[in-house]
Amino acid sequence: MGRIADNVMPPRLKAFSNYHNGRLAAMESQSGGYDWPILLDSTGKVTEGPGACLLMVRDGKVIAPPITSDILESVTRDTVVEGSTVEL
Repeated sequence: MGRIADNVMPPRLKAFSNYHNGRLAAMESQSGGYDWPILLDSTGKVTEGPGACLLMVRDGKVIAPPITSDILESVTRDTVVEGSTVEL
């Protein structure tokens, strides 16, 4: 399932549609036998999970989606990004 695009509904807004999109993604993933969804942007790139930022480690470097990829700018993401060498 895709993340609502920033130009449609900015993820920083505390609005029903933003929360509902995550709930629908969680329901869809669970009905398919998965634990939790990872949302994609309109170009198919990884953004986040419902209610969770997404960070990966590759070759010892933390990789995070840039804030321009329709994600919620979270405290967790900011803390990790500021405290490490992060590839965006």
